[in-house]
Amino acid sequence: MVLASFIAVSSFSQFYAGVAGNYTAYKGDFQKSTAGAHLRAGYSFAEKISADLGFTYHSPIKQSSSVYITNEAGDDGIDVPSEISYKFKTITLSANYKFVGSEETAASFYGRFGLGLVLVTYDEKITGNYDKSTYQFPQDQLAKTNQSGFAINLGLGGDYKVGLPVIFGEAGIALPANKVNDAYVENVIPAHFVFNLGVRVPFGSSND
Repeated sequence: MVLASFIAVSSFSQFYAGVAGNYTAYKGDFQKSTAGAHLRAGYSFAEKISADLGFTYHSPIKQSSSVYITNEAGDDGIDVPSEISYKFKTITLSANYKFVGSEETAASFYGRFGLGLVLVTYDEKITGNYDKSTYQFPQDQLAKTNQSGFAINLGLGGDYKVGLPVIFGEAGIALPANKVNDAYVENVIPAHFVFNLGVRVPFGSSND
């Protein structure tokens, strides 16, 4: 029985790499969306089970704002237009289980479960013109800040073989992980929906 199981696993084991377009919609108080690019490398352990390590670069999200700037005495100030830029990057580790089809079928559907580390950098730049000789002291300008948080990822996907390449599409939700050892911790990353559409290519034979 053990030998038979080992042969079954090794019959379908192979590496693969993929690239996809990404669209992420952040919820909660943030309510912003961004397109990006996703890269992944994975390994098929068995006919229906695989895992992959992924990286997603998200296009910057820009939001109009304003900065209040005062004179040296602090008794006079003006609001000057500004722009806040949010830059997200996401690293994911995911496991996949095919519940319809297999590595041997042209089409299949699978579930995804994993953990993500979301990194965000944001800062604020003044974009409006003003008298810099008089107004020199910004009062509420955001300093450049780096933050991060973990998310639990759940999703569904489907793929279709076109010769050697495999076209895949996925939709999922990422929920902020804010509980460690039964204690709640602050997580600045909002819940978000994630969509990927791309292609992956296997390396090696699935019949080794």
